[in-house]
Amino acid sequence: MNAHYRIKYTHFSFVLVVILLLSLFSDYPVQAKKSYTYYVHKTSKLYTNSSSSKQFMRYVPINATLKTTSKRTSKMFRVTYGGMTGYVYRSNLWTRRTTIGRYIHKTSYLYSSRNSSKQRVWKIAINKKITTDSNLNYKMYHVNYNGKRGYVYKSNLSSYKTTVVKYVKKASRQYKNYSRTRRYSGTIPVGTRLETQSPQSNKLYWVNYNGRKSYVYAVNLSNSSNDVTISENQLPINTYGLIGDAGTHALWNMPSGTEGSHTFARLSDYNDGRPLSILKEAKVGTSEWYQIKFNSSTTAWVVKSAIQTTFRELPALSKVQDITNNNAQIYSQPVENDKFAIKDDNNQNVTLKVFQVALSVDQVAVIDGQHWVHIKKYTAGTSVGWVKADGNLNYSSVSSTADFNYLNSVKVASSSYPIFNDNNEFITYSSDYLNNNYSVNAEKVINGDMMYRLNGIGWISGRALIVSGNQTRSYNVFTQTKDGTIYLNQNTNNSNYPAGNSGLTLLNDAYKNKMLEVIDQKQTSDGTVWDFLKYNDWFDQQGKDVYIGWVRDDSLEALADATNSFSQKPVLTIPYSVSQQGLAYYSDGQYFIGFDEGGGLGSVKLYDKNASKLADSGLQNFGHTCALSYDPSSHKLFEVNSAGTTPILNTLSYDSSSKTIKVTNSISLPDSVKYVAMMAVKDKNTLILMTEKYANKETFYVVHLDDNGNVSGDIKIAQMGDMGVVQGMQYFDGNLYFMANDYLTVLDEQSVEDTANGPNGHSIIINQRYHYSIPKQDPSESEGLTVIPEESNDKLVTLSVGFHNHEIYTLQVPVSK
Repeated sequence: MNAHYRIKYTHFSFVLVVILLLSLFSDYPVQAKKSYTYYVHKTSKLYTNSSSSKQFMRYVPINATLKTTSKRTSKMFRVTYGGMTGYVYRSNLWTRRTTIGRYIHKTSYLYSSRNSSKQRVWKIAINKKITTDSNLNYKMYHVNYNGKRGYVYKSNLSSYKTTVVKYVKKASRQYKNYSRTRRYSGTIPVGTRLETQSPQSNKLYWVNYNGRKSYVYAVNLSNSSNDVTISENQLPINTYGLIGDAGTHALWNMPSGTEGSHTFARLSDYNDGRPLSILKEAKVGTSEWYQIKFNSSTTAWVVKSAIQTTFRELPALSKVQDITNNNAQIYSQPVENDKFAIKDDNNQNVTLKVFQVALSVDQVAVIDGQHWVHIKKYTAGTSVGWVKADGNLNYSSVSSTADFNYLNSVKVASSSYPIFNDNNEFITYSSDYLNNNYSVNAEKVINGDMMYRLNGIGWISGRALIVSGNQTRSYNVFTQTKDGTIYLNQNTNNSNYPAGNSGLTLLNDAYKNKMLEVIDQKQTSDGTVWDFLKYNDWFDQQGKDVYIGWVRDDSLEALADATNSFSQKPVLTIPYSVSQQGLAYYSDGQYFIGFDEGGGLGSVKLYDKNASKLADSGLQNFGHTCALSYDPSSHKLFEVNSAGTTPILNTLSYDSSSKTIKVTNSISLPDSVKYVAMMAVKDKNTLILMTEKYANKETFYVVHLDDNGNVSGDIKIAQMGDMGVVQGMQYFDGNLYFMANDYLTVLDEQSVEDTANGPNGHSIIINQRYHYSIPKQDPSESEGLTVIPEESNDKLVTLSVGFHNHEIYTLQVPVSK
């Protein structure tokens, strides 16, 4: 090829290569800048730019995540945080999260998550140290505590330990080390103020006392100086005690913790099984002591818990004849001070007017010239309290050993109680007579404890006995056409005939509406059948009985029994161990169930017929979560929280897609509505609320809501007599199904509204009442009542009853009109 063509070919090749290269570059995208992720290591400022004229925009917290495309060698990085773009110093950043230490400043809970379904995992005490690598702007931090991971609220944390003030309530030794292998001589006396920064869950605290630092036991300290007391009181004569497990208890010349106190013997050296005379009682901080007399020359102080039983024989049992001032305040101590005033569940003062049952006097005291008596419900009843006698009540003595044929059959059910003869001398323990039946022919009161004389055996505390009776029947005494006088069977020469008119009758307000049970029966020589009645305050639980007295059998009316209407086995067993409370039927065998989680918090969960959890509200401010009811027409679930000073009505909705139960509306109920124990939905705009035992009445509130869920118009209020411990309430087809103790009462709902709104003379109508026995042999407190509409018809209503053991049974009763 000649030179001319070689030159032309070479030029052409060069041009072709250039074209090919350009075409390649035109098809190749421009490479994006590389992005780097950093975490704030030291709280950093965000500036407008990186020049000397930069302006401060905001702070960026430790562990905030930042991304930048700036060169790694740049002094400042360009970042975006919180919707703002600017520059931060590279020296404040790190490629890893920074672990930050914090101390618990306020007792905190470790939660499972940060969302609404979070659950409490652990309780963390003040001054415990935790670590976190969370963004320090978060409301909750992710932490590691005791090998458990979870979340705590930022507001409960501090960068420094918290100084906690303590008061010595029990004389405390000072240890040089935490293992307590070395200690200083002497103790820190009761009442001393100390400061500590130790974790409040520690067994020992590090303190400074008179310039000496040492460890002391946490249990010897108190948070309040009010808990620290030193007092000594002379006990009444004829006060005795029986020694319990005395092997490790020492005898002291003075109560331990007081100046100059020391030990000199062991209590076991003096334990011969006989009662010992108790002279004085004392309190040193929270430690309680008795001064005991062993013989004519030996006395000693011993910790109060070493004495198993204390008692004081009174010369006579006294009966309250009449109450002259119904408004007389009852106190826990014979001191006219609001600190000791007894309150009811609604924080109202308890006065004599709520105790219209027969009362007995078991202790008498004269304080600063004022005459006080301690009263209790008559015959084996529970303690009431102290009241000033003058101007408030009259009482008279009754013979403490009068034969009165009180009970035909009682069983000795405890083996640990002492038995005494008529001279108050110890004979033996009740283990010799365990499970045997005896008759009772006398009673007396010793130091507030009702004592019974078993025929041919001796005296024993009523707490060791169970009234077995020869039959048990339930009666409704509310609808009586003829009244029945109640007899106490005291002071009679004819032991075959009930005597001792109590002055009360079956239609007295103390017994009206209550379900009374016959536990014993006898027939006198004239052919009259007599029944001995009791009232139980709490779902057949032993020890809660109030014995009432004898009445003629023909003055009682039988009560319908619904026991056989229960399902043979539970229809649902809930797999959740927290205290079960409210119950509301949803549909197709599904139930909303309320749980009391403690601390004013509650939760509502939805379970299907197979006990699978379909939805969960998580922890909410629901209080006891017992007032729960569902309206199928509006698909709204209602709950009332009465944990605070004002009841809060919560409206909830169920979202099946997210498996959540959410609070959609919360309102405070008016001041006229007190603590709400139960609730029933009548329709989407009408709720019926109930307050238990307010002024010794069951109080109903008819509340109307507008379409926005707010209270509309006046609230109607109606009352009827106390019916017991209320456990459930539900509206259906014109009736309120009302459950208290082991009884189901069907109230005419319209009569509730008429009583609240109508003229004088209206009363709440009781359509029907049923007694039932709890399905299982062992008592289990009933919790919640609801209606299954799809299984009810014009003849039978199907109810569901929840129980404390997390079981739900169904119950069918005839329709009441």
